Amino acid sequence: MTQPIRLALPANECLPQLKAQFGACGLDLQALDETVVLELPDIIEAPLEVLLLPDADVGTYVERGVVQAGVVSTHLLHERDFDVWRPYTFEFGRYPIVLASRRGQTLASLTARPLLRLATPIPKFTREWFVARGFNIEVIPVDSSPRKAVILGLADGFVDRLVSAEDLTNFDFHALERMGKTSLKLVVNSALSAASRKAIQSLILKLEEQRPHDVPEVSIPFDIEDAV
Repeated sequence: MTQPIRLALPANECLPQLKAQFGACGLDLQALDETVVLELPDIIEAPLEVLLLPDADVGTYVERGVVQAGVVSTHLLHERDFDVWRPYTFEFGRYPIVLASRRGQTLASLTARPLLRLATPIPKFTREWFVARGFNIEVIPVDSSPRKAVILGLADGFVDRLVSAEDLTNFDFHALERMGKTSLKLVVNSALSAASRKAIQSLILKLEEQRPHDVPEVSIPFDIEDAV
């Protein structure tokens, strides 16, 4: 019996768009809760087992070969230095990485502090970015909601990907600096057999055929006065 290929999808805000694009390729994932096994002879020559994982864990499972392929954002790949093949980039899941704080703060007022405390789920990226520019910072790792760390007084600002402008403006925050960007990748274990790699390549060709167009960019809510 042909061994199934495991594909891990992240349980995050991109899941509905992933289901839609994979669905356009012939994979019915609308009922996906934890795991579903699909027989797709017209797409790949192996059963496909699709499962959900926390987005921060997908790269670990792929790198160690527990799953053969997965979908991971590049900021998470950078944080863990995963050794994986990255053959496909999705049109959605492209987000800016920003430095943000409460309204009333500016980049100058924050960086003038003797020690700038920044909460972030991406501490490696944050530390590298500020150290390269000569700033003295304390990086405070948090797994989620770094904005709350600022609200509660744990940090002066935060660094994170910006999924929507409302994630800042609804809480009286604003962006101070665009620090980079992240995108969504299909990643594949680097030690796959030739047969498994061929099957995944067939899936990638289907994804390319069903690539969505006109995906809007996220608007970054800078304050007008910060630009002058």
